[in-house]
Amino acid sequence: MQNFQLCYRACKKYGYEFGNAISGHIIGKYPHEQPNDPNDLCFDVHPDNHTDILQLDNFGNPRFWMLELHFIDRKTTLELSLNNY
Repeated sequence: MQNFQLCYRACKKYGYEFGNAISGHIIGKYPHEQPNDPNDLCFDVHPDNHTDILQLDNFGNPRFWMLELHFIDRKTTLELSLNNY
């Protein structure tokens, strides 16, 4: 997913490590929509997810995504987490 690469490159550009396997996920009514296969990454912002983020849900509604950034500075042991939707 291009969003993951964008977050990963921004992290590296400013000298941090990217601290998570994903850089976001789908949100909505709780519990969040889950794939039939628990190993499917279709609802995560992940490089192996090739699903169009504009794809509608099973009921024809738009999906909403949360962007999660986890930047780590090993020199100062600072960890920054930002969630935005």
